[in-house]
Amino acid sequence: ASAISNGHKTILFSAAPGSGKSTIAALMQTRGFKIISDDFVPIERSTFKAFPFPIAMSVKEGSLDLLKPHYPELENNPIIILNPEKRIKYLPIDNRIMKMAFPVNEFIFIKYDSSVDFELEKIEPANAVKTLFEEAWIPPQPDNVAIFLDKITGISFFRLTYSNNIKALDAISQLFENK
Repeated sequence: ASAISNGHKTILFSAAPGSGKSTIAALMQTRGFKIISDDFVPIERSTFKAFPFPIAMSVKEGSLDLLKPHYPELENNPIIILNPEKRIKYLPIDNRIMKMAFPVNEFIFIKYDSSVDFELEKIEPANAVKTLFEEAWIPPQPDNVAIFLDKITGISFFRLTYSNNIKALDAISQLFENK
């Protein structure tokens, strides 16, 4: 997952690699939101608050042209070849200033799809559990699973499929405004 915050609450993006979560998080940062973490988000089990994790954001080649105007340092960062199909550049994120953790209020399963302009649908927690268990790492002790299942009942879940970045960013910004 990737996580962003407005200083009061946190929204998590969950997706397979290359689905757009890091790109959307980086674009949300250009709108004044803070990136808490990219690709791995530690969650405190009793409060379900997200904590910063000091790791650079991995920007795939497909997002470089979109992000370079906002992050000119990407131009000079070296390309890292992870395998023949996966080439990335790292973008450092400054989440050291995030001294506090903020509650996770929304969870968005995200997917970039060039054939879909924009779709955002709310999904019920019961329907989100299967996907969460496939995508999230939860320490396998029974009490951790019980706490996790208890905490997700207070979270709103969404599925975002998009190719229109502006509509996606506007919708996510609106979620931060909702109480």
